Amino acid sequence: MNTPAPVQLPDPFVLVKSQLRPLDASIKELVGTDHPVLSAAAHHFFELAGKRFRPTLVILAASAAAGGEPAQASQRRLAEITEMIHAASLLHDDVIDLADTRRGTKAAHKIYGNKARASRAL
Repeated sequence: MNTPAPVQLPDPFVLVKSQLRPLDASIKELVGTDHPVLSAAAHHFFELAGKRFRPTLVILAASAAAGGEPAQASQRRLAEITEMIHAASLLHDDVIDLADTRRGTKAAHKIYGNKARASRAL
């Protein structure tokens, strides 16, 4: 029996790399605040860039729906918001789980505290 070789698919992260490049700067601008502790905590977390899996899915879906065209500004904003919601869930998980680290560095709540983060965010 002759089995065909598996098809080599392109790396989805490479496909959207240029569209995701400005994501971090845009997120930092979106979460910018005049409160120094909240601002520092947000910058601490978003400098620990992960895989950006969720924004990649948003950009890929937008591109697929547009016949391969790059995502529009509103779709890139949706990718940013998706990443921010995911980041908030990770910060929440770290507090609930009493995590010491996140992505190999000290968890934000260990640096800035739970009370300061919760009260300043409201």
